[in-house]
Amino acid sequence: MKKGKLPPCVIMAGGLGSRLGAITKHKPKAVIEIKGKPFIYYTMDWLRKNGFREFVFLLSYKSEIIENLILSYSKEKNIQCNFYVDQKRSGTFNAIYSIRNQLNKDFFYTNADEISNINIQSMYLRFLENNLSVISLLKKDSGGYLNIERDFIKEKLKISHGTHIELGCKFVNKKIFQFVDTKYEKFEDFLYVDLINKTRIGYYLSKSLPIRIDRAIDIKNTNKYLTNNK
Repeated sequence: MKKGKLPPCVIMAGGLGSRLGAITKHKPKAVIEIKGKPFIYYTMDWLRKNGFREFVFLLSYKSEIIENLILSYSKEKNIQCNFYVDQKRSGTFNAIYSIRNQLNKDFFYTNADEISNINIQSMYLRFLENNLSVISLLKKDSGGYLNIERDFIKEKLKISHGTHIELGCKFVNKKIFQFVDTKYEKFEDFLYVDLINKTRIGYYLSKSLPIRIDRAIDIKNTNKYLTNNK
């Protein structure tokens, strides 16, 4: 499929990385080095390869470290990057909601610490063709917390008796923020607890889990994956 122009990419990069313990005591997990290179560079390479050229970073913990690395990367690759810092560490919902007026009509939302094996252009085309408010990346999983019905996500369950899990990536039309009548900590809680009852949320399926560096074992597996996929 011929690549079209993609909207800006919003990257959540403010987490503490607490599950990595001492590894993230002095740095954000997105800058952990994998084979001598900060993981955030792999994320950026993946996004650029898929056609993104404009990036918005939502930062919090040790934000200056990520910002300095990305500024160096953006100069080398000739891409546009903007940074917003959530000093209060108020969660992903508040981070994205606080900059809603600075966002384009449509944007792609992902995390700094993961890379998904999908065709982003195809996902975006489905988002546009179906005039969706949101399209989320899902994977079939018998212990999931989401259920689907035809072309849309139907409901979020309180316990894991659903059919799918969400993988962190989504295209979003910022008109969804007109439906906000309360505040959440997680962006996904707004989407699947509140918004799902007010507008259509579509989905795009992935056959595999993302490459992640959420735990120590993930770092080991990522090293192995990148060694085997040079």
